[in-house]
Amino acid sequence: MDYTELKDLVLTILDNDSEEITAMYEPALRSVESQVNSQLRTRQMLKTLPVIDFTGETIAIPDDLLEIKKIETTINGRTMPLEMLGTLDASRFGNSNGPAVAFAFEGTEIRLVPSAKDQSFNIQYVARVPALTETNPTNWLLDIYPDIYISGLLSELFLNGLFDEQRGNIQFNKFMSAIGAVTQQDNTAQWMGGSLTMRLG
Repeated sequence: MDYTELKDLVLTILDNDSEEITAMYEPALRSVESQVNSQLRTRQMLKTLPVIDFTGETIAIPDDLLEIKKIETTINGRTMPLEMLGTLDASRFGNSNGPAVAFAFEGTEIRLVPSAKDQSFNIQYVARVPALTETNPTNWLLDIYPDIYISGLLSELFLNGLFDEQRGNIQFNKFMSAIGAVTQQDNTAQWMGGSLTMRLG
């Protein structure tokens, strides 16, 4: 299934392809994806960004970042996680030299504390689900769990387009149940595989 097929299926189930409902489809899709990014956490959302031989104080936050899991570096042959600090805590280091042993968020940047010199990092983070568009017609979520998109879109359009509260609530419950089931399934798979993922926040 791709972007166009999903849209056609949802409008067919609604039995309404009026201009008004069709115009609401794209905002409904963005709303569903926003809720997914807020609620869902799976291994497919985990990314690692390598930063090699970096010198400086700040690294740009990845555009698709939802939350940092950890930042690792190697110092004297030992791999270690950087401590996450608040902005005020980070300021106490002043302009001291590296290697960096901690980090803090400053706007759209990650501030290394102290600043780094020829130091490499692995930034492990939770990434947004890639948005479905006509030019990006598929993503891993639609490929593996299309019911999340279908029930989410039906909920949005029943409630806000057709003003059918009963059917909208039914689809919303399906949507949230699907997200919960996928999260539970992923957590179980991680335990069964003997791999634990640190959850922050």
